[in-house]
Amino acid sequence: MRKSLKKIETRKKRNLEFFKYYTQNGCSLDDKYFTRGNSQLDLFSNVFLLDKDPKFSTSHDIKAAEVIAYDLVTKFYATELLILKQEDKNRKVKEVKPPILEDLQWTGTKTELTELLYGLNAAGAIRNGEAEMKKLVLVCKELFNLDLGNIYKTYS
Repeated sequence: MRKSLKKIETRKKRNLEFFKYYTQNGCSLDDKYFTRGNSQLDLFSNVFLLDKDPKFSTSHDIKAAEVIAYDLVTKFYATELLILKQEDKNRKVKEVKPPILEDLQWTGTKTELTELLYGLNAAGAIRNGEAEMKKLVLVCKELFNLDLGNIYKTYS
């Protein structure tokens, strides 16, 4: 989408003077831009069509169509980007526990679990005794769906 917008923006820059004239509803140069048979501006129109009919086409009618198309495409892309951003904001990610963790339930007291965690850490069984107690508490909270509260107070 961004590549398409960039390509359109490049074409717009090549014809910036006409683009400004047309988008600001200018009419002072209409007799030059939109009069059939005016071949003076054909040199600057940059439009080479095999089926261009001088009895029907003018030097800038295709450019005017490009300006209109540019506005429409830009509005369309802007709307689509807004919708995508809105979808990202509204997207909710549901955390899913692995099935193996669904049935685990701590049936002892919170104090017993706190003492067990301190014992495992003191014995060097988890990260050689350098594990943070807060982290161990969070693991147990997820594992057993149990809030241990203030473990430091419980332990003391």
